[in-house]
Amino acid sequence: NEFMDFLKFIFIYTLLTISIIGYGLIFSKKFTRYNNFQYENISVGYLGLFGIFFSIIISYLSNLFFPHNNLHNLIFILIGIIFFFSLRNDVNKKLFSKLFIFSYIISLLAIFYFKSHDDFPYYHLSLINNITENKIEFGLSHFEIAFNHVSSLFYFHSLFKTSFTGDYFYQIGQLSIVIFVNTILLESIFRK
Repeated sequence: NEFMDFLKFIFIYTLLTISIIGYGLIFSKKFTRYNNFQYENISVGYLGLFGIFFSIIISYLSNLFFPHNNLHNLIFILIGIIFFFSLRNDVNKKLFSKLFIFSYIISLLAIFYFKSHDDFPYYHLSLINNITENKIEFGLSHFEIAFNHVSSLFYFHSLFKTSFTGDYFYQIGQLSIVIFVNTILLESIFRK
């Protein structure tokens, strides 16, 4: 039973990472082709960082109109996966390099080793829950000091709460940044 939970965790974590890369693919195809990036030769590390950036923009904009509830987040994740599978053939065939897979495996180990931020139950979780239950509400910091700390990571994390993930995948924000930056650094090191 524990092994099946572990496999389910890895499967969901992989799907969320693929969704982030999918948003990076669409962002780099539509917005970075004018900024000296060669779309065909771009690193999966850059695609991931673009995906995080684009997801945060989508999160801020969509929360003006919708709460990031189960339906919203499942649609968001599914669109990212569709972008990934429809656009990955446009990018070089070595999209998932050995260095990316190595960074990904290291991040899986980090999930089980590191703990949440000390303030996570104090204001991180309460603000993320508010984003997933309500569209944007102004003036909440007058009622609770926990709502006074707004961060783009909170909005990014709120996109991954579904009936399948619950509150267990909020570290994907920090870990995905680590995965993609490590991929870029390792590729740079081995290229030189």
